[in-house]
Amino acid sequence: MRGELVVGLVAAAIAAGYCAGALGGAHAVPPASMGRERVVHDTTHVIHAGDAVDPAQLRAIVREELALRGEPAQAAPAAPEPAPGAEAAFARAGALIEDRIAKGTWSRADRDELREAMAGLRQDQADEVARTLFPALNDGRLRLDYPGLPL
Repeated sequence: MRGELVVGLVAAAIAAGYCAGALGGAHAVPPASMGRERVVHDTTHVIHAGDAVDPAQLRAIVREELALRGEPAQAAPAAPEPAPGAEAAFARAGALIEDRIAKGTWSRADRDELREAMAGLRQDQADEVARTLFPALNDGRLRLDYPGLPL
């Protein structure tokens, strides 16, 4: 009987402590920031998965968030000058992919040729090449004729 009473009292104490904490009772310990004014700005920007995100909109959101934190927004660095031959390499890479999509297969030699062409591309050009190659592989218009990675 006495053991049951102790267990009951312990359970009641735990429940009371939980309720006091959950309800923000008078016995709750105040946070360290108590007494400091905190300003909260509502800058809710919702971007759902699958939404196309406009780069200009994204930059504006980041600038706004930085401004709210008091940090200066820095202009994006200027795009690097294209490497000599970058446009020709970009055209060669695009033509290679389109030709292989028409044939339906991608070989190790194709991979090596594309790697060589991509070595001199700017990041935006390399991204464009990837946006052409990988969807073709994913949807079956292009298949690897060897085990391994396409790039």
